Amino acid sequence: MDWTPYIAGVGIGVLSWVAFLLSNKPLGCSTAYTRTSGMIERIFRGKKTDEKPYYQTFAPLVDWEWMLVAGVVLGAFVASVMLGGFSFEWVPTLFGDTFGYDTGLRLAVALVGGILMGLGSRWAGGGARAATGSAVPSACDIRLDCRCRLFCVGYCDSVPSLRGGAVVRRK
Repeated sequence: MDWTPYIAGVGIGVLSWVAFLLSNKPLGCSTAYTRTSGMIERIFRGKKTDEKPYYQTFAPLVDWEWMLVAGVVLGAFVASVMLGGFSFEWVPTLFGDTFGYDTGLRLAVALVGGILMGLGSRWAGGGARAATGSAVPSACDIRLDCRCRLFCVGYCDSVPSLRGGAVVRRK
């Protein structure tokens, strides 16, 4: 059986509606990463971390968003193991065929990409998924045409990766 991103997309959409209905908060996870960095910083700097203005607004603690991220990682791991698709792969096939199988280059690209994604989501006031997926239930100003364009760009960007082996298949 093939698992497609469309099933996951519908599931995330329904979960977003239910979460907003029950908690009156949009579903998101980007703040969990900044809270985690605060928890790590607290190990080295102690109470000085809590004095920062950002961490006075978003305290570095385990909350529902943090547990959501942990659940996504754990759920993805369990699903891939159950379907027989789990493997350690430092350089994915699509990346290797395109840029070469240099592990250092792959890790550098992943690090830079992750940093840019984090900066972009913080500057935008949240993650891209939260901005588009939560706009409907929270009646934000993001117009339908903007969401459609973002979907098209994301789809065109992700399809080549899915062809490279990101779709999990049951053996």
